[in-house]
Amino acid sequence: MSSSWDSNSPVRPLTSMHLYFTVMYAFMSLLCLYSLYESFSKGGDELVKLLIACGIFIPCTFAHYKTSDAVEKGKTWASTASYILAILLLFAFPIGTFFGIRMMSHASKLKQE
Repeated sequence: MSSSWDSNSPVRPLTSMHLYFTVMYAFMSLLCLYSLYESFSKGGDELVKLLIACGIFIPCTFAHYKTSDAVEKGKTWASTASYILAILLLFAFPIGTFFGIRMMSHASKLKQE
């Protein structure tokens, strides 16, 4: 198994992409939770939409974080989890599609190691 410092190793870029999405989803989760708090205190009708958004962003934050940790530690299920998360990113056109394709490319290299 190659080290994450190797130039040809897919571990470092795959871990970096997962951590990038962890930070992005965590930020979006905090915004949703703040908006949920504001809407709840004012009695707004946006509660259901905000709960759905929080229900999407919080699990995505956790999934990307755990997958980045698994990729770094060389877990066997890390490439499969990366594929699944990359497929979900493909629907977020155009930036998510770009990162989804890159993530799938690095996950396939990780599986070959």
